[in-house]
Amino acid sequence: MSPPPRPRTVSPIQHASQMFNDALSIGPAVMLCSVSGGKDAASCAQLAVEARKRHPGLQLGAVF
Repeated sequence: MSPPPRPRTVSPIQHASQMFNDALSIGPAVMLCSVSGGKDAASCAQLAVEARKRHPGLQLGAVF
């Protein structure tokens, strides 16, 4: 079950970071990022790395 949607009152990066936190709070601490080399993928990968700093048990993988 996903958390209820929040009104968007923060920046897109802050919103995406909060979505990572929400996902980690309701599911297993495993995340797979698809990285194509574009700006969106690079931002997503960076957010995943930052999430891992906050959640040391997170298993993080990347697919290129």
